[in-house]
Amino acid sequence: VYSEAVSKMSTFRSSYREATTPTGASAAAGPVNFSASLDRQSVSMDTLNRQMHRGRAVRVRQALFPETVGAEAEQMAGLETLTRGRRRLPTSVQQLAEPAQILRTAVVNLINYQEDADVALHAAAELARLLGSSDPVTCQRAASLTLQLSKKQACRLAFAVQVDLIEALLIVVQTAQSVEALRFAVGALCHICQAEQGCATVYQCGRVRAVPELLRLLGSTDVRTRNYALTCLHHLLVHLEEVRNEARMASGAQVLSELLLSIVSTSWQQASVSSPPPPMSPPLSAASTGSGSEAQQQQQKLMAVCIDSLQLLAFANQESKLVLLSCGAVDQLVNLLLTSRYEKLLFSTSRLLKVLSVEPSCKSAILAAGGMTALGRHLKSTGSERLVMNVLWTIRNLSDQAFTLNQPLDQLLVDLIGLLASPDIDCVTCAAGILCNLTCRNRRNKFVVTSSGGAGALSQTLLAAQDREEIAEPLMCALRHITHDHEQACAAADAVLSHGLACTLGELLHRAAVVADATTVGVGVSVANDEPGGPAASRPLVKAALGLCRNLSLHAAGRAALHAESVPAAASAIAAATLARGIDALLDDAGSIASAGGADDGVRAEEVLEAALACLHSLAGEGDGETDPIEARRQRDAVAAAVRSRPGLPDSVAELAAGGVVGSSCVGPAGDLLERLATANAATGSTSATLQRRPAVELTDEQQQQRHLSDRSSVLDVPDVSVRPYRYDPERSGATLPVNYAAQLPPSYHTYQQEQQLQPEPPQHWYSTAKI
Repeated sequence: VYSEAVSKMSTFRSSYREATTPTGASAAAGPVNFSASLDRQSVSMDTLNRQMHRGRAVRVRQALFPETVGAEAEQMAGLETLTRGRRRLPTSVQQLAEPAQILRTAVVNLINYQEDADVALHAAAELARLLGSSDPVTCQRAASLTLQLSKKQACRLAFAVQVDLIEALLIVVQTAQSVEALRFAVGALCHICQAEQGCATVYQCGRVRAVPELLRLLGSTDVRTRNYALTCLHHLLVHLEEVRNEARMASGAQVLSELLLSIVSTSWQQASVSSPPPPMSPPLSAASTGSGSEAQQQQQKLMAVCIDSLQLLAFANQESKLVLLSCGAVDQLVNLLLTSRYEKLLFSTSRLLKVLSVEPSCKSAILAAGGMTALGRHLKSTGSERLVMNVLWTIRNLSDQAFTLNQPLDQLLVDLIGLLASPDIDCVTCAAGILCNLTCRNRRNKFVVTSSGGAGALSQTLLAAQDREEIAEPLMCALRHITHDHEQACAAADAVLSHGLACTLGELLHRAAVVADATTVGVGVSVANDEPGGPAASRPLVKAALGLCRNLSLHAAGRAALHAESVPAAASAIAAATLARGIDALLDDAGSIASAGGADDGVRAEEVLEAALACLHSLAGEGDGETDPIEARRQRDAVAAAVRSRPGLPDSVAELAAGGVVGSSCVGPAGDLLERLATANAATGSTSATLQRRPAVELTDEQQQQRHLSDRSSVLDVPDVSVRPYRYDPERSGATLPVNYAAQLPPSYHTYQQEQQLQPEPPQHWYSTAKI
């Protein structure tokens, strides 16, 4: 082992000598200098370190001050691999580059902002003095400098509190001799009024009133001066309520209307010269927010500002709305909806139409100009949700008269049905209210809604939103409308029943019956929301539910489903309790039954009572075996006592009291009903005759003839609505039609002529979004 180790050591030494011994040119140079080699290595390391430090500095400067780094950054780009590593992840400096740039820009802007504010503050007094100079050139140059400074935010805010400067500008506006000086002064005021403080200072200047002067300048021949004046006036109207009142007193609505007509006329002339626009533009989409040349877009912007100013003046002011109507602005607004694709213009137009749509005369003008069709085109606008909502509210306000239109609204109805599935609760609320109104007394609209799957969509939405009464009420009314008096009424009723809506109706009416029986004041009494059965419904919702039950009970399947849910018992309880309370209040107050319980959201106790009795008329076609005998006896005794013990009641109250007999299928008051057949009141005689057919009372030949004549006179001589202004005619008309006299009715007479119509409510109701 030892000899083997010695051999290896000698071999290693010989190999080392060969490696370290210089050969050829190296031998001639002499022995190797190891110290010099080490010095060269240390120098190269120092150079590399300096390059790395310099590269780091370049990257930092490039991140913070990129404008100071030129070709040096490209030379140092190769050193990034030393710091980024093999995975080539961004360095810390690179990650901080963007925030550092934002911080640097903010600091620079802050420094410049403070400098601008200081300059404007010191220059305001001197500019005010120069604006009051008698030299027109000096005044014009001062106005020009003021305009240039006011374009900067810091200077604008500094000028907003300088009363002397603003007064000097207003004086120049009033007394300027040159067009340029006037334009510069109005432009400076326009920029100053972008701030609310500037608007307040301009309005409070006592020497010159700004609003009349701006209205005067709207008729200027200089386009830029007119544009500045319009924009400045718009800023004042937006920020200050006092300016709106002053502008109304100065005929601002008329001046702005004339300006709008002038701008529209000029815009159409320019468009016709360049390229004639299509008669109807496509709906707005996300990719099309403007169209036309730059001049046309500028005209559209001015129209948007003018229309928004008119909206501010017409808001909550009937006189301004009538001025707009008399100037012919309504037709132009509808035309803009058909031809424009500029989103801001469409939005402003829809807002103004929403304000005008609550005025009856303006509402008729909008409908006559084709407003429903023009508005309906923008329900599918994907580029602006605010436009869609304003269009919906406008259509909602118009829909209480639009159901009388002869023009087809098929596409609008289909779009509204689709909006019922929207996740936006406001959109669903508006769509439900519009469908409710448009299907009122319009057989074509009912047919279109039913044929387009509207019954199923309304039922599904009602099941999903039955706890939200602001949505459930119009949905219930719309279902009540489409389930009778048109060709697809049976299909609509089948769709409602197939969605299990009978159970929902039964639960709602039972809750209302419990409240009515406990308070003896009718339905609509507020109760705690944590009741076992859920919150109590208001009178409008209960009235609509009773009407829907009445329509469903016209079919055998509907009657069976409603009897299974004990709807007759609930309707009887509502009718008995409401009628009992109504008669007591009538005898105590010597008034009408409308005073009983007051009005709940515009629906009185009398209307709910009529709806309940009409529902019972239809449900009486089958036995009342589902009703509890004790409850039925209590109801029967209450109604019979009311009829027998109150012989001196007015005809309207007697008619309602007689109608209560049907719900409990009692024949006790049959004599009273027979006596009322000969009454002079057509409504009372008609209802009494109908009730006599339902209980199957044995009548003599003389009584049969008397009932026959009463039926004929009641149907052919329809009572004047002014005599009975609160009748629930859909149910009552269906109950009073004699079977053997249907052919004698005039062709224009329909069975259910007066459905419940959803009228516009005060702003706090779900129909409106603003105090219009």
